[in-house]
Amino acid sequence: YLDRAMGFWDAVPLVSQATSAVQALSGDMEGAKRTQENFSKRCPVVSQARSAVEATYDVSAAKETQREFAYKAPVISQLTSAAYAARGDRAKAKEVQEIFAETNEDAPLLGYGISAGYGVAGDHNRARRAAAACTGSTLSTAAGLATGGMTTATSVATVAAGTTVGGYAERGINNSVGEEFRTAAGGLSKENWTAPLKEGAVAGAMLSAPAQGKFTAKTELRTQASENQGA
Repeated sequence: YLDRAMGFWDAVPLVSQATSAVQALSGDMEGAKRTQENFSKRCPVVSQARSAVEATYDVSAAKETQREFAYKAPVISQLTSAAYAARGDRAKAKEVQEIFAETNEDAPLLGYGISAGYGVAGDHNRARRAAAACTGSTLSTAAGLATGGMTTATSVATVAAGTTVGGYAERGINNSVGEEFRTAAGGLSKENWTAPLKEGAVAGAMLSAPAQGKFTAKTELRTQASENQGA
């Protein structure tokens, strides 16, 4: 859930780099790369610098970078939508907000606001989907924050439990909507009822991996020191 939960914050300097570092330490190199890709496209100034470089060799890529910045970056997307509305292009203004909402509906807590917005607009299926995605990421993120970054047995168990409960909650909500409106996790069924348990186990393992690596490194250093003294 880490890359999904932190997607909204990918545009924020330092937060994005911290997220990427945690992903890399956990062995999720693809997630770390994706986080930095999002940062370079959605962070003000950084996005414009990237686009300027891309324009020298790939104009279409430069345009896509600026489109992502205008449509998906927090605050910027709202200003873009407002600008379209001011020009009388309500359809485009709505499109921008829909893209922003779909991109960030699984952000912890924020997704509930997006869900409420869908509900007010009468789009109850998307409201449930946003609630499902946000519930999963909020619970897993809350469990991670509760550990304070520690890698004790209790912390690992807390993260595993939070991710597991979040997985069951997300899939349970997904069961209340049609398949076309479900999140990528899908619904809960006899065939996949153990999936949240596996996700929790993986989350716990990812948290303990850096600590295990440090423990192994310390053990090797101590062994080497003992051997040197013996020699």
